[in-house]
Amino acid sequence: MAGDLILANVTDKTLTVLTNAGGAVGSEIHHADKYSQTAWNVLRARIQESDSGMTTNNRVGLPPHFYISFSLSTYKGGGQEKFKQLIRHAIRPLTVVTNHPGLSEWNKNKGDEVSAEKCFHEALQKGSITLEIYKYDNEPLLNKETGAISENINYMKKVNEHSK
Repeated sequence: MAGDLILANVTDKTLTVLTNAGGAVGSEIHHADKYSQTAWNVLRARIQESDSGMTTNNRVGLPPHFYISFSLSTYKGGGQEKFKQLIRHAIRPLTVVTNHPGLSEWNKNKGDEVSAEKCFHEALQKGSITLEIYKYDNEPLLNKETGAISENINYMKKVNEHSK
């Protein structure tokens, strides 16, 4: 599985904003066996590759992450200022995320809150959107040395990279 956009970090507050907008938080931490610094270096490299114009998707070795999914039928973010402010910070490196047809203009349209939310809403009309989350309270989801789950999300199940 792959997300459509990356929102690198969430907090209790931003997670509430996302769920109030209709987002469904997944119950699994994917790539749970890739918690070392090496995996974070891989993510950084993939984003840099995307910034330089590469579009070849390669998810091998990415660090632990979870998903928040949105569908048109449950979406409530249109009138929520906090959601509009938050969603414009999502990035779309094609070296990591899917090539969702409704998000092809994301990088051009996320410059302000209104345009970002409008692009997000229009993309939902072409298919669901999944955010990929890598950190909680600016900390990795899993401890980089031990692989222990962050207290904030200790209810989630670990899923290794190639186990599904």
